Amino acid sequence: FTIKMKELTKADKRVYKCSNAVEEKSANLTVLEKPSLNVNPPKPIENNTAIIQCEATHSELSTTDHPTYMKMYFADNPDDELPAVDLTEIGRKTVIKEYKFTVNASMHGLKVGCEFGMDKAEINASTYTTLNVSYAPKQVNYNPQTQKYFVGKGTGITCSADGNPTPKFHWKNTTGKKSQGKVLYITKDMLGKNQWTCIASNIIKGKQYEATRQVNFTAVDASIQELQEGGMPGWGIAIIIITVLAGVVIISAIKNYLRHRKKM
Repeated sequence: FTIKMKELTKADKRVYKCSNAVEEKSANLTVLEKPSLNVNPPKPIENNTAIIQCEATHSELSTTDHPTYMKMYFADNPDDELPAVDLTEIGRKTVIKEYKFTVNASMHGLKVGCEFGMDKAEINASTYTTLNVSYAPKQVNYNPQTQKYFVGKGTGITCSADGNPTPKFHWKNTTGKKSQGKVLYITKDMLGKNQWTCIASNIIKGKQYEATRQVNFTAVDASIQELQEGGMPGWGIAIIIITVLAGVVIISAIKNYLRHRKKM
């Protein structure tokens, strides 16, 4: 006969028997619980030391009578076992391994796995945890990257950076003027050459960390730029302006002359 079990628990660990008029057979069911993984500290900080500990219990039997194994690994490379230290006490049912390492920012989001099983029975159970690494802002960048930005078109320079916690941003120019937020909008008072610095910052355990990126650019009036791009040189624009002003003066003089003639 067949016994169907949806989810095994420790209570299912027992001897099961099957018999008929001729014979009786039995089977000993050993239950392996999923190991537990703990990271200390829970949010490791870049360049500091952290410890990952894996712990598992082998049913109610001692590991001496029923040999087990445990391995720890990074999930992206399960075949490369981490050099964890075995803290298991001989004869005890609890298996413990510990891996100590120096934290770096590239480990953020990395999954660590632990597999626990019985050598002879070829059964195992595994679990994973994801590293949540705190690190200072880095790789500050901005877009779009160009030498000229136009005033009057809602143009803005957007700053970005990597970091955990997520960085906050502000801009500062050489005169001390500041702009809050990751977007620096190009306004009329910026016409000409500019030098602004994007500052990305976050706070880790009460200490503030910063990373910066300097941006040099020229702010240009969009309407004048469009005329120049359409084939009108700068001196041509000046002639047009002078001509319009001269026309206004001439029209005003003619009106004054006609008024004077009517009075005569």
